[in-house]
Amino acid sequence: MDWIALRGRDRYYRLAKRLGVPSRAYFKLAQLNNKYGFLASGARVIDLGSSPGGWLSYELEQVGQMGRIVAVDIDNIKVKSPENLVFIQKDIFNLDPNELLGALGGRANVFLSDLAPRFTGIRSVDIARHYDLALRALELSSQTLDSRGWLVIKLYMSPEVKEFVSMLRQRFERVKLEKPSSSRPSSSEVYAVCHKVCDKVTFVQG
Repeated sequence: MDWIALRGRDRYYRLAKRLGVPSRAYFKLAQLNNKYGFLASGARVIDLGSSPGGWLSYELEQVGQMGRIVAVDIDNIKVKSPENLVFIQKDIFNLDPNELLGALGGRANVFLSDLAPRFTGIRSVDIARHYDLALRALELSSQTLDSRGWLVIKLYMSPEVKEFVSMLRQRFERVKLEKPSSSRPSSSEVYAVCHKVCDKVTFVQG
């Protein structure tokens, strides 16, 4: 089936077009936040994998003018940047956590990662690249997230990622796996929603 025709039948794709938001990802974050309430007015947020900006559109609505967001991606975003949004166009493997802390003005209340590799179609390669991204996101969160904060990270289920989820459960008091209804049924993506660092884990001070 033609991909454009398939997308045209996707209600979340059509809804994103109707509302003028950059992507269907807007609804994924909205559904997660409606359940867990991690985004609030005045929150400080770090967002990795921000392009084209579906998540950012929703985050800006939730944190308001008193909040602050630092977004990172190697590709540009399709969101107008208000004063409380700082966009860093950079590879996350070349990203200094102190750059994030400086731009944010303190430690993050919420750390979001919607990172995904550029898929090759070779499963072993794609899974390995995704795992590297997830590990890097976790490393950066450990250096920038408040100990009572939230980590929300996209994962593609695989044996390697199951090990990663076990690692999350050792670090956070609460870890839940969610697949929003706005995700495509055929996708293996899930989101790990994590809250509060376990007392035995010390996050690195930036």
